[in-house]
Formats: sequence, C-alpha cells, structure tokens
Amino acid sequence: MVVLRRALRQGLPFTATSARRWVAATARAKATATTATATAVVTRRAGAWTTATTPQRASPAPIAYVRFASSDAVATQNDEAGLKEEDEEEDTSGWLNVRPPHTLSLAVEPERVVNFLEAVKDRTSIKASSCSAKDLSILAAKSAYEQDDTPFKDVLEQLKTRKLEYDPLDAILIIHALIKAEAFDRTLFSKLVDLIECRYYSMDLKFPEHPARQLFLHQQSFRSLVNQLPLDHKVRLVMLDEMDRPTGFSRRRQPKTDVDAKTAWETMDPVDMEAKEKEHFFKARVKVMNPKQLKVPVKRMQPGKRLRPLLAAQLMEAIPIATPEALAMIAQVTTTSKMRLLHGDLELDFQEAISKRLCSFDTSQVGPYAIAFTTAMVNYPGPAAFQAWKRKVLPAVARMTRATPDNFDKYLEKQKCVHANLRGLPHRKVDMLENEEDFVGIKIERSIALFCGLAAAKQVSMDLELFDGLTKHIKRYFAERGTASERLPLEFLTDFATATATAGIKDKAVLESITKVFHDQYEEDIQSGNMALSSYHIADVAPFAQALAYGTPRASDTLGLLWKVAEPKLRDSEPHLALMMIDAVVKGGSDELLTEGSVMALVDELLVQKLDFDSSLLGTLGA
Repeated sequence: MVVLRRALRQGLPFTATSARRWVAATARAKATATTATATAVVTRRAGAWTTATTPQRASPAPIAYVRFASSDAVATQNDEAGLKEEDEEEDTSGWLNVRPPHTLSLAVEPERVVNFLEAVKDRTSIKASSCSAKDLSILAAKSAYEQDDTPFKDVLEQLKTRKLEYDPLDAILIIHALIKAEAFDRTLFSKLVDLIECRYYSMDLKFPEHPARQLFLHQQSFRSLVNQLPLDHKVRLVMLDEMDRPTGFSRRRQPKTDVDAKTAWETMDPVDMEAKEKEHFFKARVKVMNPKQLKVPVKRMQPGKRLRPLLAAQLMEAIPIATPEALAMIAQVTTTSKMRLLHGDLELDFQEAISKRLCSFDTSQVGPYAIAFTTAMVNYPGPAAFQAWKRKVLPAVARMTRATPDNFDKYLEKQKCVHANLRGLPHRKVDMLENEEDFVGIKIERSIALFCGLAAAKQVSMDLELFDGLTKHIKRYFAERGTASERLPLEFLTDFATATATAGIKDKAVLESITKVFHDQYEEDIQSGNMALSSYHIADVAPFAQALAYGTPRASDTLGLLWKVAEPKLRDSEPHLALMMIDAVVKGGSDELLTEGSVMALVDELLVQKLDFDSSLLGTLGA
C-alpha cells in the first residue's frame, strides 16, 4: 500500500498487473529475509523429534518491482533482492482494474468476420419478407459481404418497409451491414441509433447470446461492446447520416387576413365598457398558479443527442495516437455542421487536436488523404488549423496540381477515406468500378470535391496558380468524358460553379465548360418536359443560375432552361432562393425571357406585392 499511495500521490497511472506484481514480489522478499536469519529449535511433539525455525526480526524488505503504465522505470533495489518480472497478464477483474489503454481498430477484424459468417452459414433458407427481426438483422449483415448487391438491396427494402421491434444488438448488426455496403438512410439509421442509445444508458445488465457478440470485441457487457466498436462504426454513429442536401422547399405560413377598419367599425356591435373593464379587472390579474395543475410537455430527445458527445470524446482521446488513415476517418465527423459534436470550447479543442496531429505527419503521408482533410477542415478557425493548412495540406495539394496529367490521375486514384456520401452526393471507390470508362466520372467527382473544399475553406485564399492547377484537370476530364454513357449529376455542376464564384476568380472558360456539359446532358430532358434525369431542387438550380449569370455573359440560353425548371417551384421555395433566381434572370437573361409572362407574374407576386421579407425570417435567410 505504500507504493500504491506513492503512485496516487504522484498522479501516476498504474495497472492491475503492476499492483499484483508488487504484492507477489514483496511477499517473496519478506520470506527470503526472514528465513535467512532464522535459528533452528529442536522440540519434541507427540513423541517425535521435529525441527522448527524461529524467525527473527530482519531488515526491511526492498521495494518491490513496480511498473507504471506511463514509465518503464524499475526500482533500483529490485536487482539486489533478486526480483523477477512476472508474465504480463491483464486481469479484467478486481478492484484495482482500471480502464485499459486506448487501442484503435479501424474496422472489424477479418478473423471475427470469418467466424461470424461460419456461424450463420446455415441461415440460407431465411426469407427477408417473413423472418423475425433478429433473423433479418443477421441476413442483412450476411448479404452485405456477398459479391452481388441484389440480396442486400432486397433486405434493405424490407428494413425500411417492415415495422419490426429490433433488439439493440440487432441494431448494431444492421448498422454494420449499412457501413459495409455503404448504404445511407437517415430515417432507418436514426431509429437504430435510438435503440442503441437507450440501451447504453439503461440499467439493464443483461447481455444475451447474439451473433453480434462474435463480430465485435466486448467485455461481457453491452456498454463495453459499444465502447470498443471499430473506428468506422463510431464515426458513422457520430455523423448520424446527416449529409442530406437541402431541397430549398419551404412551408409558407398562412397569411393573416387584413381587416378593413372602416368596414369593421360599421359592423361593430355596441360594447358595454363598464362590463368590459370589470371583466378585464378580474381576468387580467396575475394569479398564483397551483403547481399540481401544471402540465409539463414531455418531448422526446433527438436520437443520438447523448451518444454523439460520448463517442466524439472517445474519438478525441484517440487522436494523439491516430495514424494518418485513422485521423482522416476521425476528421470526417466535422464535415457537417448541422449539429455540434461537443459542448463549449471542446468543439474547438477537437479541431485543434486534429490539426496538431496532422502537423506531426510528413507531407507524403498526408497526400493520400488530401481530399478527406480538405473537406473536413473547411470550418476550422484555430491557429493549429492554420499551421496544418500552411505546412501540410496545401503543400500536398500543390504537389498534386504540379504533377503531370498521368500522375495527377494516379493521385486521385490513390485517395482514401473520402466519405461515401459527401455533401449528400455518392462518391464511389475505384474498386467498385465495372469498367474503365467509369473512372472518368470518379476523377471528376474527386477533383470537384477537392476544389470545393479549398474554395470554401475559411483560412485559405485561393490564388491563380492553385485555381488554374485544379481547373485545368477538371476541364480535361470534361473533354475526355465526351459522349460517355454515365451521367454527371447536376449537383456536382452546381457545386463546381458556386465554388468557382466563391473563389473570386472569373474564368469564362471554366464556366463555359460547365454549361456545355449541362446542355449535353439535361437540355433535351428539360425541353421535353420530362424532368426525369434529376430532381432539379431549387437549392441546386438557383445557386447554379446565380454563378453563371455573374460569371459569363453568354449564359442566357442556360438561364432560360434553368428558369423553366425553377418557375413552378419558386412559390414554395425559401425566400432567399427565389430572390437569387430572379436576380440571376434579371442579370443574365435574354430580353425574351425578361418580358415573358411567367417572369413578370412572379416578380410582381414575390417582390412588388411583398416589399420586404417577413420580420420573423430575419437572421435565418440562407442559413
């Protein structure tokens, strides 16, 4: 206990093995000291002669071997006492057991996956449309590992449509299947996270047999299973699939009917003012309310609101020992700013910890994760983030842009840890390609994601060299694409055009290449009125029109197509998006478009008749 008190006084961490080793070594040292100074005494007991030893007072035993978790120092007297270190075996039981050192596991161990698939291989006859909740979760995890994604799509459809009561372990298994198959569904994911969160903070200590126990590490409890989930699972639980793109749709409030004062005065009934004052006197007095009659509204907490900060704190603890790949995965949780991860200054501390760890790596180590760090560090305001941008991220990007076209393509091909649903858009992996022609689409996706991250970063001012170094490759990809069968989503064109406008550099060639791709892909669909190739959300159409109107003078034809798409949606859109669309048409539209009846009617309805925005919207426009 002396050594234990000394360790606690000095604030040194220790393990159960260290304490057990001290107890055993101290006992051996005392036994050696006492037997060395003992004297033999001959006595007669029960008619037999025996030899006994009478111990004498020996010198104090030397300090036993103690190994702290933070130091490999050994007491100086251990060698003199002949103490030997015992085998290091961690004991998970006992009052001296402390939290084990944090270890990083990026994904589920392959051995556990093999054992899990071996255990559930006999469940091939299960039908997703008629099985139980537990069997459906097992079927989802099993189908996620198959080469063909058709079985998993069928199971995912059953998970969305069937109303089953899942167990928390079932929920973890389904989330594992969603992560493995890179499937995203915010409604389903929120339901599963709610089950895990309620079970994690409950008093239930039961941990029944379940296939999920074979797949994940645990210490015979549900809480330990959640705490030891792999890194990609924790990141997904923290993000909660909140990567959906806004649609721009707004539910308008019903306008209040204006009452004409003259008409109301003429039709008003006579009023007894004395009775009115008496009623106001008795009813307007402030009364002491009875607390028993108060009905407090009970609102359910948003799923994941308690679990997200806990997992974010665990990720923050893992940052100092994270590898570049692990750090890129952890940084993904900051790509969305809809909800705060941590309270107070811990949010900034989390960002600064990522930046400091990033500065400890070499630039060559940061290169394969340039897109991941660029998109994650957009809103980092701290000084360590500035150093990370200046010393690591920007040099890695500059090395990519200065490379030859073939080497730049290889850099994009080697990019890792790019979120599969970044900004609500699918980002595919290279190993998911069916043919080599589709790689042009992936190069466009990744190069646009890199350009958008740099253009939107708070602490980066894009210069002409960096702008030209990135846009020349994107224009080359647009030209290489030609008449490819794969269609580039409109959202990518919108992000690229708005990022170009945000950079503050007007390059007509870039915007003309964007409009050419837009006309090649969507002109026929819009002119025919099908509107089937894209959702054409006003949140994508209005910024796209704004960027083209102020970037190139020859955008009148494109603005005409965009107006045809946006005109039916402007009355139900956000006010700032409607104003943005009308402003773009006035700025760059043709004379025929400006004199069109639909334009005049909407301008009169949204601007002339409403001279100003609703006061309740102030401070929220565009948020």
